[in-house]
Formats: sequence, structure tokens, C-alpha cells
Amino acid sequence: MQEHRLPHVHFAKTLARICERLDACHRAVLDAPRYNQAPLPVTVCIDEVWAVGSFAQGLAQCGDLDLVVTLRCTKDTAGLVTTGYSPKKSTISRKFFGAPADMRFYTGTCDENSSGVAFDVRRKVWDAKDPRWRERLDAITVDPLAKRFARPSDIIPLRFEQYRYQDEESLGNKWFEDFARACANDVYRCSFVAFEAHAREIDPEHALTHDAIREVLDRGNKRVRALLPQVVQSSDKILSGTDKRLDWQDFDWDLRRGATLFQMDELFVTTRPLDTLGAARVAFSPAPSRRGPNGIMLIARGENHPLVQLAQNLTLYHPIRHEHGLEARRLDLDWESVPWNVSSYCSRPRDASETASITGRALLDAVSASDMVRFDGKRYFRHKKAEGFYVDARRRAKASGRYFDRLLLDWNHKADAHTPLPA
Repeated sequence: MQEHRLPHVHFAKTLARICERLDACHRAVLDAPRYNQAPLPVTVCIDEVWAVGSFAQGLAQCGDLDLVVTLRCTKDTAGLVTTGYSPKKSTISRKFFGAPADMRFYTGTCDENSSGVAFDVRRKVWDAKDPRWRERLDAITVDPLAKRFARPSDIIPLRFEQYRYQDEESLGNKWFEDFARACANDVYRCSFVAFEAHAREIDPEHALTHDAIREVLDRGNKRVRALLPQVVQSSDKILSGTDKRLDWQDFDWDLRRGATLFQMDELFVTTRPLDTLGAARVAFSPAPSRRGPNGIMLIARGENHPLVQLAQNLTLYHPIRHEHGLEARRLDLDWESVPWNVSSYCSRPRDASETASITGRALLDAVSASDMVRFDGKRYFRHKKAEGFYVDARRRAKASGRYFDRLLLDWNHKADAHTPLPA
């Protein structure tokens, strides 16, 4: 993982400035947000600040400064009556710490905090009852023997902060750990493509000419507009041959090309498209950051993914269309090469020379790249927008509800009951 790291002394100076600010003010009245109500003024009292992570271990180079902050949110200025509401972390950081760069803090104790992780290596730095923080900070020195702890999440090529729910560390951390465990068990596979250095110099007004890309560019925020030229330029490195021959599609706030779904500047990446035939690959690009890494994380199904296990024992047939092959948005599938169901592409039954078998990952990729699949005399759609394109208004009510989720159920049902024709 290409990550920018800074020397230990840099974060020591940052922590010293934080302690000086807390000496001047460690109690303040801040607004705590409430759902559908006016913000509630609460008194925030900082009691202790602990250094954890690589800085507390004494690593010579640290990625950031990790702190655990013990605080109280009370209704009264004396700090005695606690309340269940608390201000946003960004508000607390600006008021008490000055919102320094490359600093993140968790609320609670070192054993139980908002990160959901217990920190074994911890060093107390600031205490409201003991002003000798300079001595404690000077005692945290560089240890030449210290090494970064190996984490199960190291299998993921991006940092946790680059894709998580904002102000929801424990929720995001649980998903992060579950996703790392699934990658370790080969349910998903991750790879990373770094942005090229000169990609930032691309002018989007001249480089991005495709209609679908322009739609996302016009609707996107400032971060999406900065990401889009780099994503488009790097897409050729991750797209398969079939995907490259298909046009870009604009789907809500995301871009699609063939079976690859591009997500940009999301707070939380999702693997749902891989579990529902919505995509064969998810290309996730977080907002660019100085620390990095900056690039595209490509997520695909692993060998132990349930859909891959299902497709290994599933062989279907599709008509050979010489002018399109499997690059069309519509895909016809059947159990046998002959006889073939009459489709919109041909008004007569097909013979074996006009069909080809497809199985395994190729079958999943072909379905994921299609907007509509015809199987066993029924039509299944990726989403309602595709259904509206292929089905007129009079027949839409009868056909609605058959999406790729339903196709998976029918595959399982038909596979159990199907008996192949004799050769």
C-alpha cells in the first residue's frame, strides 16, 4: 500500500500543541445535533488524552496520530448530569484540538472506545488533574526495535479511513473487519491500481467527451470532478476485453462499463452488486488525500463466493451472434443447445451450430454485463430503468419484479429439477 508517512517528531509537536490548547480550554458548551429537532447545547469536558497506535509504539515513521479521548457530555456546566447527546467529532476537534491534519481520535477508554478495538499499547499524555504532560510526552521516544503490528485488514489495499461511515467508527470498523475476513477466505479478491502522477493534470472539459461520463461530471461534487479524469484514464488497466468494447453507462451517481461498476467518493463501499449479479467487479476510488494511497481498488468475487460455487456446476447455452458475441446488452440463456426457445433475435429454432456453452465465471460476467437476460422463457432485468427500456408500458406490469435477484432463485430451483437431454 503506497502510503505517505511522517517522522515521529512531527506528531510529537502536533500532540504538544494539542495539550497546550487543552491547558487553555478543556471544557466548553457545544451544540449536539438531534434528529428533526434543534441542536441541544451540552457541556463537553475533556478528562484524559491517551496516545495509541504507531506513535505510542515508538515507530520512527507514522502514518497518523491516533488518540483516545476520555470525555463527558453533560447538561449542566458543572459537568455532573450526563446526557445521551454528543457533538460531532469534527466540532470537538476544531474546538479543543484545532483540527490538525493527520490526527484522528476515538472517544471512550483504551479498552472500550468508538473504534471498537482495545488498544494494548497506550501512553497517557494529558490529564485534567495532572498538568505534567510534557514529561509524559518526552518519555514517548523512538524505539529502533519497534515494528508495525500486522493486522488482518492489511489484506485490503486502502486505509480504513478512506471508506467508512462518517462519525460511525464502530459500525465502519465491524464492516471493515468482516470484509477483510471475507478477503482472507477468498470470498472476495482485492487489487489496487495507483493513479499516474500526471493524471491530475488532465483537463476534464477536453478529455471526458462521452455522454454518460459528462452526465456524472455535471452532477458530481468537487471531489468527483477531480477523480473522474484519473478514473477514466486508469480504467483500461482494470477492464476486461469485453468491458472495453462496451460503452460507458450512467447509473444514478455511478458509472458502469460492461460488468464493472465504478464508485467514486463514497463514504462506504458496498459489495452488494457482487452478491446480486449487479456487477462482476466493483472499482472503488476514494477521495484523493495527501496521505494516500490514491487509486482504484478493484473488488471481484473469489473462488469461495457463493455465486462462483453455484456457477461452477451450471452450464447454459447462448446463441452465437457473430456481430455482437457476448457484447450485447441482452443475453439469451437456455439449458440445452437444441431445441432453442424462439427469441427476438431469430424467428426459428436454433441448431447446435448456432449456440455455445457458457459456465463458471464467464457466465456470471456475461449476466453482470447485460441489462436484460432471457432465461427459460422469462425476461429478467438489471433494474427498473432497463425494464422500462425493453418492455412497453402495457406489458410492464406483468413483467415487473423479475430482476437479477429473482434470476438467482430460479437458477437454484431449475438446477435441482433439471435433467440434461441424452447426448
